[in-house]
Amino acid sequence: MGAAGCVSALREAIFALAVDGWASVDAAADWISAQYPDQTPEKYGCRTWRQVIHESRRFDLRYRDEDCRKQAWYQERTKVQKVGR
Repeated sequence: MGAAGCVSALREAIFALAVDGWASVDAAADWISAQYPDQTPEKYGCRTWRQVIHESRRFDLRYRDEDCRKQAWYQERTKVQKVGR
């Protein structure tokens, strides 16, 4: 599955976990680990799920302050942004 599998798993996690269209990266990582244990950031050549989200360029990433710490949230992009324009 590789990269396509990781991106698909991230999309499925959004559908399962999203609040107002945004899913917690930590919650998504836990969900993916339970649903698709073979899908890991390393399969995409990354060290973290946040890095997969960033490198795929298919998701928007936002940080929110919750419980006195920054939490990463992501959503699927509605349109693909052109690089270099």
